[in-house]
Amino acid sequence: MIEELRQCTVIVEDFRPESQAILNSKMNRIIEQLATLDSMGPLFQQQEIPEELINFVDQKKNPDRFTLESLEAAKMKNQTTKGKIEGYELFKSTLEEELRKRIPTFPKLESE
Repeated sequence: MIEELRQCTVIVEDFRPESQAILNSKMNRIIEQLATLDSMGPLFQQQEIPEELINFVDQKKNPDRFTLESLEAAKMKNQTTKGKIEGYELFKSTLEEELRKRIPTFPKLESE
C-alpha cells in the first residue's frame, strides 16, 4: 500500500490527462487494501500495544528497534536484580556466620 501511495504521488505531481486511468486504478487498489485492513480490525481488538511503541513509530523509528531496546533494557534490569539478590545472599550468609560466632546456639536460617 505504501508503494501504491508513493506511485500515486508521482502521478499527481506530474499529472497528465492520459494518466487518469492509471491513477484511478491505483486509487481503487488503495481503497481495497484499506477495506481489507479495516475488516481485519476485530482480529486485533484484544491486542494491547504499549504507548511507548506507538510513540516510537510516530517518531518514524523502526518498531523492531523498539523491541531490541526493550529486550536490552530488560536484560540490564535482570542483571541488576541478580546482582542485588547475590548481594543479599552474601549479606545473609555473612550475618548468619557472625551471629553463630557470637551466639553459638543461633539457629540455621532457611534458604528460599
